[in-house]
Amino acid sequence: MSTDRSGGFGLHISERACLAILTFLGLAQVGVYSRILLLDDLGLRIGEYVALFLLCFILYMLSVVIVARLHARSTFPRSRLLFTVLLFSVVFRIIMIPLKPGLTHDFMRFLWDGRLLTNGVNPYLYRPDAPELDAFKNVPYFADYEFKHTFTVYPPVAQLLFAGTYILAGDNPVGTKITVSVIDVVNTLLIAILLKEVKGGTQLPGILMYAWSPLLVVESAGNAHMEPLVTLFILLSLHSLQRNRFRLSSLNFSLACWSKLYPILLLPVYLKLLKDSGGRGLKDFTLVFLSSSALILAPVFISSGWNLLSQVFWYSQNITYNGSAFTLLDAVLGSWNTGRLLASILVYSAFLASLIGVLRMRRLRSLLDFSHVSIMVYGAFLLFASSVFQWYLLWILPFIAIRGLYMVSIPWLYLSGAVVLAYLPQFSLSYDPVAFRLIEYAPLYLLVSLSILIEENPLVKPYRLKSSGLKGSVDWDEDHCRQET
Repeated sequence: MSTDRSGGFGLHISERACLAILTFLGLAQVGVYSRILLLDDLGLRIGEYVALFLLCFILYMLSVVIVARLHARSTFPRSRLLFTVLLFSVVFRIIMIPLKPGLTHDFMRFLWDGRLLTNGVNPYLYRPDAPELDAFKNVPYFADYEFKHTFTVYPPVAQLLFAGTYILAGDNPVGTKITVSVIDVVNTLLIAILLKEVKGGTQLPGILMYAWSPLLVVESAGNAHMEPLVTLFILLSLHSLQRNRFRLSSLNFSLACWSKLYPILLLPVYLKLLKDSGGRGLKDFTLVFLSSSALILAPVFISSGWNLLSQVFWYSQNITYNGSAFTLLDAVLGSWNTGRLLASILVYSAFLASLIGVLRMRRLRSLLDFSHVSIMVYGAFLLFASSVFQWYLLWILPFIAIRGLYMVSIPWLYLSGAVVLAYLPQFSLSYDPVAFRLIEYAPLYLLVSLSILIEENPLVKPYRLKSSGLKGSVDWDEDHCRQET
């Protein structure tokens, strides 16, 4: 027994013991992923899948908590531990790549758009059921695709991914799965680099939170969702921002926005960070973002008019899934015959008010501040959104990895596990959607409320400041905070 650096008493942990614990937990998760793979069609065995996912999530959280404690108390080099984390993250994804993506139809649109592009057809110009496309409909998935009557909602950068994966694997989603899995590994390395630049040293807990996330593994490698592509551009943007390369940061942020639209929510956060850090780079960032966005989007509007924007609007008004505040408000207003549009106006107005409030109250001077506020912005959006699909929680995951195990992160880590419960009533009528919605969201709202109260508590001592990669700004020394609070 000895005194650890936080002033408490703890055991010195050997590197061998750390490796043994981490390897045991990794092997346990390998066993769970292998069992999920054997289920074959997850939609037909949804109860078993949810139980296995939650078991894997518990093992994941144990891994995160244990590594966080070991990270704070051990002093040996962490290269072997980092290698173990990376090795298992690759193994998890290899196991999931052969999984049938039975929980989503999104991959069908990816394949369809890629099929059109590689054959020289503009995917924004026609709906899949258009007679002009009859020659392309002889694929197994076409009959099962439920959105044949809609234009694509995926921006131009995503279309390049679809075309590339179609060239790689044709009408098999394995091309997308392999691509996003490789991107995931690259993202893990980028997070490791960012954490070393911002916090110093190998920050294993943050790396583990991203690389071993069951939601990320299943929804990207298993269900072929493309969120890792967006995360790649966001991380590249933050890496450039950390090095004061504002134009390159802006270009990567633009590529993120036009891979999938949700990163546009972070534009005010970027501008606030640059303004609060002395204003340097603000003009360059804004001009590059506007010009690169115009170059990316102009061919779409010239060739197909407003099809993309009209489809995005239609989607936002007609697709509802697993919402919380919106679902409740829509039910109340529906009984008053006021329509869904009013519910949408109210919840998105509430989100805008939350966004303005957060940006006005907080001063952003570092990437840790940026990550903290990004969690709050995305979190507020998900609280008010009409649809909260499982893979939407992946938006927050890289910022949780950078920020670390702090109260602002805990609600969304919880939801990244609990969100799987929404699959139960979706695929089986034997499950009560209201009951599972309460299990999913009641603890979330409690945790969010606690995070706000704790964050604003004046008894919590402020962090000591140290210099950051953003010149003229400051960074938070979290290790010192752990010692003093």
